[in-house]
Amino acid sequence: MKIAYAICSIGLGHASRSLPLINKLVSEGHEVVILAHGRSLDFFKRATDGIRLIDLPDYPLEYSNSRSSFLPRIILKSPAIMSSLFEEHEEFEKINKRENFSLIISDNRYGIFSRNVPSFLITHQLRIMNPYRIRFFETLSMFYNGYVGKYFSGILVPDFENNSLTGELSHGIRFMDKDKIYYVGPISLYKKKDVPKDIDLLALISGPEPQRTIFENIVLNELKKFDREYFVVLGKPESKLENGNIISFASTEKMNDLINRSKYILSRSGYSTVMDLFYAGGKPIFVPTPAQPEQEYLAEYLNLRGISANIRQEDFNLSSIDIDEIKGFEGGYSIEKTIKNIMNIIFNK
Repeated sequence: MKIAYAICSIGLGHASRSLPLINKLVSEGHEVVILAHGRSLDFFKRATDGIRLIDLPDYPLEYSNSRSSFLPRIILKSPAIMSSLFEEHEEFEKINKRENFSLIISDNRYGIFSRNVPSFLITHQLRIMNPYRIRFFETLSMFYNGYVGKYFSGILVPDFENNSLTGELSHGIRFMDKDKIYYVGPISLYKKKDVPKDIDLLALISGPEPQRTIFENIVLNELKKFDREYFVVLGKPESKLENGNIISFASTEKMNDLINRSKYILSRSGYSTVMDLFYAGGKPIFVPTPAQPEQEYLAEYLNLRGISANIRQEDFNLSSIDIDEIKGFEGGYSIEKTIKNIMNIIFNK
């Protein structure tokens, strides 16, 4: 079967979490064509061998630099975002006409579907948060997702239906066909290993620009005062920098090793990172991207559960974090359970 697999280009999380499912599809003899852009495309150039890649830009999301400007910016940008979605869909239909796909899987790319081909959307953002938790806009986001969701055969939510990792992001949803929502379980490349914890702090730099670079500079400056063992991964697959304990990019095996060897993991609170640590285990120190409500919500939600520390970027100071209060993730969940759930849905629906 010829399968189109489209991936959102914001950060590397969507790309890395897609790899286990892509590998499974390939191992079962399916022809997978990856549609990606930017750093996500660079990731697959380094992480895959023999899989065809198509550079297909997705809709540009520009995050605000302040909480107060988030809603005005989203409202003003909405027509452009919708226009980009339509353009993305039209461009994909041209590709689909040429390639004649039998199945479409889209990780957070709402314009990648076909009315004539079984299409599945992978997302945990069934409710889009805003900085001030204004319910009207959250309700509007659920209505929008319900409208877009009708074009997909199913919505695959990488979370549990109970004991959720996402909280209100993907639960208590209205305006969507409940029969189309499948809670398949978290997805990650990583797994728990029994190795010594010989790294005190692992810093993972990621996310959209310009905040990724701002975070990088803040963390590197703060680590100058850190007198224990640390390691930094900059999340730049297009670069080959390796400077002692600071590297641009880590392979899957290297990243899995670093996470397992680290006592604490400093990172953004993107959901893909949450899932990675859920699998591999670890004690997170989350610094959500400013004015990115989903990350702010996840950091607060997991902090209230005692799983992670939560600190704002403008207040970031390693010495101010009460690390004794971090419970962390135990790790050890099996990715095979999630992959089996997904395979059963996409091939039997």
